[in-house]
Amino acid sequence: MNRRRYQYGRLTKKNNRISEDFWQFRFYKTSPEGRGYRRSTSVGTVAQYPTKTDALRVIEPLRLRVNLHYRLGRPVSVGALVARYVEHELPERRHSTQQSHSSALNRWILPLWGDHLLEQVKPVAVEEWPAVTCFGTEDQS
Repeated sequence: MNRRRYQYGRLTKKNNRISEDFWQFRFYKTSPEGRGYRRSTSVGTVAQYPTKTDALRVIEPLRLRVNLHYRLGRPVSVGALVARYVEHELPERRHSTQQSHSSALNRWILPLWGDHLLEQVKPVAVEEWPAVTCFGTEDQS
């Protein structure tokens, strides 16, 4: 039995003569028989994501799916976790729940916590967060 390793994948810029240049993410997938094979997916055009860093932010949720059963590896951002939730969990909820969760995520969570890594988010900061964001200043009590 082979040890499964965390896949970072490979992000490359592909030149295209016919249309725009685009970003391509390449990784390995394992079949049910245990055999590995290469996969690739187009991330977006260079016009959409001008820098490699921008494209890496987009592939972070995909990288989470590829490494679903692997616990250790690259740190995960709150934005990647939210993207996975919106893609997989939110569609199964009632319409009213989808609306309220989407509103809270887009208005409060992502702007403030989206770029933070999960390991950087501390309980004290989260407890103080509603008072700071809702009232503009910390509670003076």
